[in-house]
Amino acid sequence: MDDLKNMFGKLTKNITKTSSGMLKSVKLSMSLAGEEDKLKSIYSEIGKKVHEIYAYGGTLGAFFDEKYAEILQCEKQIKELKELIEASKGTMLCPNCSKSISDSAVFCPKCGYKMVGADKIVVETPVKPVEEEIPAAPLTPEPRTEPVSKVCSACGHVNSDEDKFCLACGRNL
Repeated sequence: MDDLKNMFGKLTKNITKTSSGMLKSVKLSMSLAGEEDKLKSIYSEIGKKVHEIYAYGGTLGAFFDEKYAEILQCEKQIKELKELIEASKGTMLCPNCSKSISDSAVFCPKCGYKMVGADKIVVETPVKPVEEEIPAAPLTPEPRTEPVSKVCSACGHVNSDEDKFCLACGRNL
């Protein structure tokens, strides 16, 4: 009976932890959507004002300076929220191409960009020597059960099939 209580207690803790993480992610996503809506509203206000100014032969001035400052603030908040969302998932955005990648990646697998501070991370994967004897291929190919991956010829790191650059050394795959 005590084992059942302990198991139920652990299960309850895991559910609480998981739901807490999901709630945080939902809150961040809602904040992000709010900031993006706010930015769209500012763009709309600017468009209306520009139309009015040009329709009546006016010039641009302080109104646009204020709106530009608001746009910069919204864009900054949106970037911070996106980074928080990625961090909560254990990922980050490539600063060059905006692809969501593992937070431990040294290089972006899409564009090859070297991550800032990535020189602290060292991935050492031994390169397996090529065996001289190649086994005979089966007459009928067996269905593939493991995911397709690419092994870097320079460092031996195993990368995803969709990666164009090695996560460990940045070489073309």
